[in-house]
Amino acid sequence: MNTNNPRRAGDRDKSFGIDGEVTLDILPEQIRYTRQVKGALVLPDNKVLLSLMLETRPYVGQYGLARLTPGGKLDLSFANGGLLIDSFKGDEPCAGGRLLRLTDGRLLMLGHHVVFEGENPIAHLAMACYSSDYTLDTTFGEMGTGHLIIENEPGEVYLADSGKVAQQADGKLLVCTTYYSVDDRSNTTGLLYRLHANGTLDKTFNQTGRLDFKVQDPDAPTALNACLPQADGKIVVAGHAHLQPRRATALVARLQDNGTLDRDFGHRNSPGYFSVGIGNRPTEFMELLSTSAGFVALGQVGDLENFPVEGLMVGLSKNGVADPGFNGGEPLRTLYDPTRRNTWQSGYVQSDGKLVTSTTQDYIYISRWLPDGSVDSEFGTDGYVTEGTATNAIPVLLMERAQNNILFAANAIGIEGSIGCLFAYQG
Repeated sequence: MNTNNPRRAGDRDKSFGIDGEVTLDILPEQIRYTRQVKGALVLPDNKVLLSLMLETRPYVGQYGLARLTPGGKLDLSFANGGLLIDSFKGDEPCAGGRLLRLTDGRLLMLGHHVVFEGENPIAHLAMACYSSDYTLDTTFGEMGTGHLIIENEPGEVYLADSGKVAQQADGKLLVCTTYYSVDDRSNTTGLLYRLHANGTLDKTFNQTGRLDFKVQDPDAPTALNACLPQADGKIVVAGHAHLQPRRATALVARLQDNGTLDRDFGHRNSPGYFSVGIGNRPTEFMELLSTSAGFVALGQVGDLENFPVEGLMVGLSKNGVADPGFNGGEPLRTLYDPTRRNTWQSGYVQSDGKLVTSTTQDYIYISRWLPDGSVDSEFGTDGYVTEGTATNAIPVLLMERAQNNILFAANAIGIEGSIGCLFAYQG
């Protein structure tokens, strides 16, 4: 037995793809240059299900579902040679999005449907629901089609790829997302929808099934980037709000089951939410992880106009105050390279309480942390691994595989378009 080069956490898992890497070049040749990953699930048998945006005609995308074997090959037993292609309406332009396996075995896929207004493509939030055998669920959506399009309200546009979905204990669905004003893309509003299992809006939630998330100023921009349903029916959300003029502030809020702000959560001087301001710099949370102590919120300090962009991690108790057990109760800021965005965009918590996080566009960093927020020095080099691949299309996705192994999915910059890629690592 050769013990000179023992495998180390963070090393490529070479049982997956070629040296731990798979690209969507494995899809059939009739798919054109753009082949983007929009959502992913690791299945109980360690196969990988992908939600896609595929350029099936010149400059026209459709959504796709593809399934990979545990070794990263296209699973030819799935759908049509490993790949299913469809649209939310006819063959009109669209894209897939985040995936969620529901408790009854169905699969829900978010995405967006595109309508052209003149030459301008306008995205609308859309969903597809599949039975466990990957046929469209005829109990869901418009006229039993298995598809649902939630059209934009007048004056607003759905921010494509911003949606995330979760399921409550009672089976209802939560979709958090962000819209922007037709006249001003920077004027955003975070939205939370609650739907019944058949896709109809739940009007016991904010009387309409839709909540426009605002905090202090009803006209100030907000965004919602994550939502976590709680066992008692309450809902914890994360994103940002402009608490100061022209400056985003990262926050986590808790809502009652009916959508009203839960004033027992957060700071005494800001009942209902916990915010993190750092000097005069903008901050934002991109993801929210559930931990034994409460939550860890992931995000950034700075933005494209306020470099450098640092990674931001904050531990919270279940009631929304700083958790002294995570980095001493202080915000944890990371900066691997001041010339690149270091935003923490995705993450999950291992069964042993360690946290795995990944950055967003520009350059890939994947890090692992101990439950108290200190670096896991046994992972990679100094607690992180990097890839030289630049990414240019959201999302970035980080998932746990069997034996604490790690799977990362993103969209790399290509000569003709953007192509999805997956990297597998030892855990």
